[in-house]
Amino acid sequence: MKKTSFFLPIILLMGLLLLGSCEKEEFKPESIHLQHADFSVNYTVDQELTLDGVKLRLVNGKGQYRDIPCTTDMIVGFDTSTTGQKKLHAVYAGLTSNEISYLVYNKEDASRPIVTKTRIDIQKTVSEDKTIFELNLRSCDIAVRAFSFRITGIDASFDDGLSEVTGTVLGKMTDYYWKKTTNDGINVLISGNEPQSTGAFFSFEWTGTNRSIRIEDIVVSDGENDYFLPAAK
Repeated sequence: MKKTSFFLPIILLMGLLLLGSCEKEEFKPESIHLQHADFSVNYTVDQELTLDGVKLRLVNGKGQYRDIPCTTDMIVGFDTSTTGQKKLHAVYAGLTSNEISYLVYNKEDASRPIVTKTRIDIQKTVSEDKTIFELNLRSCDIAVRAFSFRITGIDASFDDGLSEVTGTVLGKMTDYYWKKTTNDGINVLISGNEPQSTGAFFSFEWTGTNRSIRIEDIVVSDGENDYFLPAAK
């Protein structure tokens, strides 16, 4: 009886340790999540990803979760080589997480105030013979009197489509000006005497569908100050 009473606590302890070990092995995540609040969402061109304190949440089928440190090898979609609104996500154990939106802007734009409530939606349509962009001004926290952006084309043959670039003003901004700056880029400026707060107000098109075109470096002005626009997509 004494031997039994002596070994019983040891047996129970070993059983608990084995049970704990089994529980750890049985935790199999069925989904993974990135927390938006943990991320830095503004980056300048060529800036490295910041993951200090960022956790990846693993959730199993019972709704139980565990947080592990998020590392750069888990992140997919981070790119600061060009400006614009972008998205990243994490991949772990064959699972894909939710997306996190982040903004990449030029260093010179860092000195400009950032407008957070103004939004410009950009829709690109490619048909058999031409490409059309439509830019729609949504909610605003400033009275917009001028709007500029850069059209960037990766294809080096972008030059052969410049003569077909045409713009149509749909709102109160009636002045349209564009100028080629490099082999693959055009700067565009739209302005007007009356401020505009909402509404579809500009579209442009050109002949050609075999080019990769995007819009970058969007800046709005109230006539006195320029504001960088992170809400554009």
